[in-house]
Amino acid sequence: MAAYDFKGKRALVTGGSRGIVDAGAEVFAVAKTQANLDKLKSEIPSVNIIAVDLADWETTRQAVEKVGNIDLLASLDKSLDVNLKAAFNVSQIVARDMIKRSCQEVRLLICQA
Repeated sequence: MAAYDFKGKRALVTGGSRGIVDAGAEVFAVAKTQANLDKLKSEIPSVNIIAVDLADWETTRQAVEKVGNIDLLASLDKSLDVNLKAAFNVSQIVARDMIKRSCQEVRLLICQA
């Protein structure tokens, strides 16, 4: 039995080609690698899979809008590690050094390559 019961809810899981458990929600797994999503679909036939590069704002927006109403949003830890925590951790380390050197401003630039 799942720790949570999300029956009747619609869940969007980013970076979701691995590590998904059945908690009763209608799940939309979003990830970049189609092969990983196909494997997930073979393991959990009820999951809806969406291959999209989450770093691309426009294609992500289009994919999410096609899904419709979402009740739950889950970003798996690996996705957060790469996309959010890395920038946060590095900025904290660099900013501390900049403060020690009396830099007057700290700017975090995030570029879309």
